[in-house]
Amino acid sequence: MVKKFPFSANRNRAVSGLVRFLVVSLLVAACACVPAVANPAIQITQCGTVISQPGHYILANDLSCGGPVPTARVVPSSSLLPTAPVILKQAPTGGATDGIDIVADHVDLLLNGHTIAGSSNNTGISVGVGVPSGNSHVHIIGPGTITGFQAAIGFEQVSHSSVSDVTATNNFAGFVAGGGFTTGCALACPSTQDDFQGNTAIQNEASFLLQGANDSTFGDNNASGAFGGIVVFIGTGNDVRENTTSGNQIGILVFAGNGENDITHNTAQNNAMVDLEDDNTNCGSNTWKHNAFGTATQPCIQ
Repeated sequence: MVKKFPFSANRNRAVSGLVRFLVVSLLVAACACVPAVANPAIQITQCGTVISQPGHYILANDLSCGGPVPTARVVPSSSLLPTAPVILKQAPTGGATDGIDIVADHVDLLLNGHTIAGSSNNTGISVGVGVPSGNSHVHIIGPGTITGFQAAIGFEQVSHSSVSDVTATNNFAGFVAGGGFTTGCALACPSTQDDFQGNTAIQNEASFLLQGANDSTFGDNNASGAFGGIVVFIGTGNDVRENTTSGNQIGILVFAGNGENDITHNTAQNNAMVDLEDDNTNCGSNTWKHNAFGTATQPCIQ
């Protein structure tokens, strides 16, 4: 007589349930290993594109936005020192337009190695210009070249944003970080906590122009062939470090009235007028340390 165990059926059901659990767990784990499909980048193919929605964008081809591509500019004279902020947005003339206008937050723009060429009345890539509340979390990523504009890249009232690995050549200004001048709030709404890293400016009249930029970082950039390589026209609390400025009239210049800027570990040599200049008495509250240079305007510059 075969002895039956009353718990055998329960045991079989338990084993079956355990198997199903293990199979489901393995399927879930397998699905977790499959990468999520990212939203495809939106291609930009023409001048005058306005980015008004968050997302990932990519420049699909070179853009020619009106006006001839300029030849190399002559290094400007001291009469071209800024006397008022550069207003980035001007009415298009002769069919010329901006290259790309970004008016949305949370935008990544990849230049994909292309060139944007345009008119001296316009801006290559503008961010926050004409936006009452400004913009934030915008990232412009090279490599790419912008040439022939009033400003290659212009920020107005922009925060927590960045520009990296971009070349600006033969513009009036290469990279401009400023307040909301177009919307009328001007210095009451500066650009803050932005990062300009690893960019190159060649033969612009001002390479990096701070005109309402606070608490931002300008690092590992190169500037040559300008009146001013890096010009702090209006700005406080900025970190200017590890840049190279050579072959300009002035390598790095801080205008009077601007303080709490740290200018450190830069190389400024072979600039025609002076390598490093601070127009505040005894450098004010600015810190100049560990820079490599040939000439400076004050002993407080080190």
